[in-house]
Amino acid sequence: MAKVKPGYKLVKSLFGKYEEIPEDWNYVILDKLTPKNEKSSIRMGPFGSSLKTHELLNSGKIKTLWIENIVNDKFTWKYQKFITEEKYEKLKGFTVKPNDVLITMMGTLGKTAIVPEDIGRAIISSHLLKISLDHEKLLPKFLYYFLKSNFVYRQIIKESRGLVMGGLNTGIIKNLLIKTPKISEQQKILSILSNVDNLIYSYEKIIDQTKHLKIGLLQQLLTKGIKHKKFKKVFDRFGNYFEIPDSWEYVKIKKLVDEKRILEIQDGNHGELHPKSLDFIQKGIPFVTADCLMNDNINYDLCKFLPEKFLKILRIGFAKQKDVLLSHKGSVGNVAVVGNKFDRIILSPQTTYYRLSSKIIPKFLYYIFQSFDFQKQLKSLAKQSTRDYIGITNQQNLLIPYISSIEEQEKIISVLSDVDSNISNLELKKKSLESLKKGLMQKLLTGKIRVKV
Repeated sequence: MAKVKPGYKLVKSLFGKYEEIPEDWNYVILDKLTPKNEKSSIRMGPFGSSLKTHELLNSGKIKTLWIENIVNDKFTWKYQKFITEEKYEKLKGFTVKPNDVLITMMGTLGKTAIVPEDIGRAIISSHLLKISLDHEKLLPKFLYYFLKSNFVYRQIIKESRGLVMGGLNTGIIKNLLIKTPKISEQQKILSILSNVDNLIYSYEKIIDQTKHLKIGLLQQLLTKGIKHKKFKKVFDRFGNYFEIPDSWEYVKIKKLVDEKRILEIQDGNHGELHPKSLDFIQKGIPFVTADCLMNDNINYDLCKFLPEKFLKILRIGFAKQKDVLLSHKGSVGNVAVVGNKFDRIILSPQTTYYRLSSKIIPKFLYYIFQSFDFQKQLKSLAKQSTRDYIGITNQQNLLIPYISSIEEQEKIISVLSDVDSNISNLELKKKSLESLKKGLMQKLLTGKIRVKV
């Protein structure tokens, strides 16, 4: 057996293996870290039949907490539902307290959040689980971080394998093995991780503010342009008027198609020609669906791939470099410009390409498609279908600004590209911090790195 390094001990860990942990740390089942005199310290919310939709109120004094109240592992009170005093008396066993840890119980690894201090009286709903801890044994924030660790993930995957419904249940959560340092060391670890979290949050705020600035810039630049003095009134499809420069046009996409400024609009193959699951391979030609268009780019990691023979089998839907893509079914309004990573890509029926003449710069149309005015039109028409959908014919009825001056198109693109570049740099820094945090969690929560107390 390998020699144990000073200050550590060898303990039996997961799957019968042994590992080193600090001498003053322990492995404890989560259920043993709850208050002794408190029943149901770890408990799921009431069955759906115990709390029906018609019993929920839009205002009141007693809150109900739902999956929607946990966003990005943070508690949010954007989704607000309440119950009566009478209903609370029947369900008070599901009450949560400040600093209880919440877990969403849908899927194999739930999202987590901590109940805020100002929660007041509140109960959890059916797909949430609450954990009340003995704070002399384990701090809520320490458990919050620990639940995100690989150590917990491996336990959950092992225990949920083979279950009829799959995923989480109360028994799995109660029996999770938790590594527990002394409270003083927990506090020091939390201080380090919270500092990184605060940095990440500050970047999130700056990114959100910059994206908000971009929305305003899009509106300003695509209605007022740059250094214009003469304007004319135009009407949008909802009957509202606004002003654009005298030299601009505000036209239906169809007019630009008829005048060959837009050369082609086409989506992917429908019906029998649509690729089947067995057609896809590991490497080949990207098959781009609406879900592949993320953050105004094509995320090829989310794409499936088809063999080259499909270039002959399929009739339509072959996009190429500089085509502008627009999702028009399901996830409506996602946008991208095809880059040079692949010579050809194949589109799904959910996605349209716009192939342009030299009179429209692809990046300019890309920004028009992102604008509030265009997205409002698009989603209004899409909602008229049973499932969000706007076909090629209806897309051509959408109104957009057209600027004949390539020089002005380039100036507008330059301003907006600078903002996009700033957002990308901020997101890279945020991603770097998230990677740092992940590494710190792995080392601090396992005791591989000790902190001075």
